Amino acid sequence: MSEESKSEAEINEEARKARKNFEEKLKQVAPGPLDGRNELRPVFIDAFTIEDAWRQCLAKVLKEGYVYRIEKGSYEGNYRLEFDDIHIRIRHPENRPLAPIMPEGFNAPPTSDEKIAKYAEHYLLGSEKTGNEEYTYGERMVNPKARLDEILDVEEINKIGIDLNKLTDDKIKILYPNVLEVKREMGKILVNNAIFKREIPFVILKKEIPYGVNSIEQVIENYKTKGFGSNQEILQVGAPADIILPDPPCLRHIDTRVRYTGKFGKPQLHFFVYFRSWDLWGGFPENLGGIQLTKEYMADSIGIEPGETLAWSKGLHIYQYVGELVEALAREELKITNKK
Repeated sequence: MSEESKSEAEINEEARKARKNFEEKLKQVAPGPLDGRNELRPVFIDAFTIEDAWRQCLAKVLKEGYVYRIEKGSYEGNYRLEFDDIHIRIRHPENRPLAPIMPEGFNAPPTSDEKIAKYAEHYLLGSEKTGNEEYTYGERMVNPKARLDEILDVEEINKIGIDLNKLTDDKIKILYPNVLEVKREMGKILVNNAIFKREIPFVILKKEIPYGVNSIEQVIENYKTKGFGSNQEILQVGAPADIILPDPPCLRHIDTRVRYTGKFGKPQLHFFVYFRSWDLWGGFPENLGGIQLTKEYMADSIGIEPGETLAWSKGLHIYQYVGELVEALAREELKITNKK
């Protein structure tokens, strides 16, 4: 180490200054791009592993991100630092650990391999919803359902002598399958884009009707029985009606392709992933780790090898930990330079 090497205290002080300067810059440019441009800037990342891609994206967004106030969506009223558009190629997403190794200064990593495994099992490969979950990615791919409202025929119920006031919501759910919720309203209502009027109360059944398809298993079966020469094997998550949800799915689809030979001499299954909005700090490593486990499950079921992951988003962003991140990355870089 040379005589000009910095002490630990000096490195920490420089890192803190880097953070302060960056936070001042955020205040000056918001809303707007950090580099002063006046046009969209697509960004391309060529990475070896998921962690490599994550770190490259973090470093890049701190230089080329666009700062804006969130007017609709998660954390309304706060600010995001976001890419205009980003395309990411991960050549070896199978490398372990899937979870990133954290920069010094962060005691709480965004995820772990154990959390990634649970995420894949429940939110990608499983179809069960818990609590107040409107959907999961897994439900959309494994057991998708159509949602619709149906008006209960109250007059018909009255004719057969059933007292509507004694017909509880729980009894209605027993009599009518696939009912999620029962609503009772008076006067004029809007159901499935049609207006209805009535003097007696409306009873509206909010239903979920299963499509009866498991797209993950269907894609596996299609590749096994019909070959690899197809552009049709896509796992859809998004649906047209999502536009009215308060929190629509961020992951919209996982497209697939089998092409080129892997290191074990078998064809490779590649994933092409699109997120409409994407949390770079916590979501990115857990999402891509879980998606990789899903790819490995599908490739093994088909009898081929898992290949690359190519991801795309016009909403990859960070809002939490920005200041801490700048400080940690600056400290890390200073220490590496100090050893040379």
